[in-house]
Parts: sequence; C-alpha cells; structure tokens
Amino acid sequence: MLKIFLIIAILFANIPVYAANISDLENQLNKLKQKDKELQEKSNQYRVLVSEKEQEVDSFQSEVNYLSSQIQSAESDIAYTNNNIYLTDIEIERIEIAIGSAIDNIEEKREDTGEVLKSMYKTDKITFLETMLTGNFEGFWASQQYLQSFQNKLNDSIQQLGILYKDLERKKENKNNELIGLSELKKKQEIQENVLNNQKNYKKNLLSKSESERKEFQAMLNNTQKQRTTLINDILRIEDEVKRLKTFKLYVEAGKIPPPGTKIFIWPTDNIVTTQGFGETSFARSGKGGYSFHNGIDIGSGAGDNVYAAAEGEIIGRNNNDCNNNIGYNLGDFSCQGGWGNWIAIKHPNELVTLYTHLTSVLSSIKVGDRVEAKNVIGRVGSSGNVTGPHLHFSVYKEFFLVPKGYPGYNYNGTLNPLYYL
Repeated sequence: MLKIFLIIAILFANIPVYAANISDLENQLNKLKQKDKELQEKSNQYRVLVSEKEQEVDSFQSEVNYLSSQIQSAESDIAYTNNNIYLTDIEIERIEIAIGSAIDNIEEKREDTGEVLKSMYKTDKITFLETMLTGNFEGFWASQQYLQSFQNKLNDSIQQLGILYKDLERKKENKNNELIGLSELKKKQEIQENVLNNQKNYKKNLLSKSESERKEFQAMLNNTQKQRTTLINDILRIEDEVKRLKTFKLYVEAGKIPPPGTKIFIWPTDNIVTTQGFGETSFARSGKGGYSFHNGIDIGSGAGDNVYAAAEGEIIGRNNNDCNNNIGYNLGDFSCQGGWGNWIAIKHPNELVTLYTHLTSVLSSIKVGDRVEAKNVIGRVGSSGNVTGPHLHFSVYKEFFLVPKGYPGYNYNGTLNPLYYL
C-alpha cells in the first residue's frame, strides 16, 4: 500500500501547474484527469476495504457480546450447581443424623425388651408359685396377657425403626448418587466455561486486528482523498491560467449584478429541499467531495424528476456525450465532464448563467442556441459525475466559461449564491 502512495506522489510531483500556451494546458489537464482516475480507483478500493473491515468489526463485536452472555449463563449454571451440591451435602448430613438416631432408638428398644423379658421371667416364677398357693389363676393369666402385649408393642416398635433405618439408608444412597451426578455436571460446566472464554479471547483478538486494519485502510482512504483535493486545486489553478490567457471555448460575463433577495429565478425542480448549500460547507471542508468550495446548491430530488429552466434564456452549452449514471455511491468521480456529468447551461437576459448538472442525460431535443422559457423541462434529475446519489446541482454564474475540454469551469469567484435569487 505504501509503495502505491509513493508512486502516485512521485507522479504528481512531476506535473507542472502552469503552462505558457493552451496546448500545454490541455496536456496537463489530461495528465491530471488520468491521475484523478487512478486515485478514484484507489479510493473505491479503499472504501470497499474499509466497509468490509467495518462489517468484520461489527460481526466480531456481536460474537464477543454473544460469547460474553454465554459465559455469564455458564457461570450462573455453575453457581446453581454449586448451590445444589451444598444443599445435597446438608441433606446427606441430615439423613446421617436421622440414621444415627434410628440406630440409637433401636438399641434402646432392644435393651428395654431385654429388661422386660427378664422381668417377665422373674414375674413368671413368682406368679406361678403364688397362683399354686392361693389358687388365683385369673390374676395369673391377666398378668401374662399384659406382659405379652407389652412385648409385642416393643417388637413392633423395633420393626418400624428397622424399616425407617432402611428407608434412610436408601435416601442416603440416592443423595450420594445425586451428589456424584452434580459433581460431574459441574466439571462439564467448568469445561464449557473454559471453552467459551477461549473462544471469546480468540474473537477479541480478531476484533482488535480487524479494527486496526480498518483504521489503516481508513487512513489510506483519507490520504488518497487529500491527494485528490490537491489534484482538484491544481485543476482550478489551471483554470485560472486559462482565464488569464483568455483561452476559453466560451466566455460570458454579467454586467450589473442584482442585489440579493431579487427573485429572478424559479426553483428548477418541484422539490425545494436543499441538501447542500453554497460556499465552504461542512462537506466541502471535509475534502470528501474533492473540492473545498461548493459553487452552487444541491437539491435533493429523486432520479427521473423533472428539471426546469429557472428563467427564460438561451441554451449556451451542454455535454455532447452522455455520462453514465452511477449506481450507488461514486463520490469523487471527475472522469466525465470534470465531475459535472450530464449538464446544461442557460444564459439569461441579464447575462447571468444558470448551470444544471448530474442529469440522467441531456435531452436530445435541447440544442445549443435554443430559446427556453421559465418552467420548460430541460432534463431529468440523475446521478452522473461526482455524486453521492441522485440530486440536482444548480449554480448561478456572474462569470461563466467553458474550459478547453468543453465543460464548465468551477470558477468559485465567478459564482453567486442561488438562494439569494430563488
């Protein structure tokens, strides 16, 4: 890239600005136009590269944002799993305490059963002797039934505790299995989080690289636009030289200039919305258009809208070979008619000249020398020449001339603000 700029700079450095005769001037203009075409191609290439890198930056930024949200989701899942592990540990601990309590109760019941059996054994001996001596068999049998019932209740209690113990052991086993599953899930989630972090870092590196390349291409584009601005200034200086030598293909100079506010022209389109004003506009100062001074106004109309003569007058100029209308943006195309594209010029009775440029084409019925009236259709809005989209450029000249190549001079000092007279 740097080599290209150096070659272009060397080529420009060898082009003189002034010449002694019209032939030399035309040769210089041809060289400048050729260099302008080369720069235009480079500008278009850099615009494409900048646009591509901007899309890459936007894409990588979206991916980084998406991965960040995925990482946040993974971190939330891990936190949720950690909480479940904590709750499961507590539940296992609670079950173990319950199992210990059940075991203690079973042992206690067994001891109670042993004591009861001992008592029953002793009681049986005493009761049997007393029964034999006293003959009270009814009391003996009642005592035996009570002891048997008490023993049965103890056995039932021990059996229930045994069932509870087995149930607690089953629950503990289930919780241990659940804990193992949660631990495995946590490992997978942590692996996923690491993968996402690696992807995010990779995309961030690509984002940084693309942003750096975008800035580099943008700097190249800016440099090319600056060179084109210098080139246009050279063309303007040659125009001044043409004026000095009076080597015009056509020259018209107005006499008395009407004061601002004199409404001598009608709007040349049905749409009266101005998209760029006259003079050193912000767009002109940016250098993006290849000029530093806007010598007319831009009227934002749709392609194909009628263009009208702003007042009665005579057609004094038009391009004879139609320029192509640009598709999309083709900012800075000076290759056809010095950037004017398809144009028509009208001289009015006060010797002011109005210029209508960037038309779709010049109507075949319009010829130099024809008379027109205000509101006569003279063309259609287009996007030929140095444009960013369809619009009508409308200029008012107090000093109008055609350069040797046959198209209107920019002649900043020779133009008036159209808004003063509309």
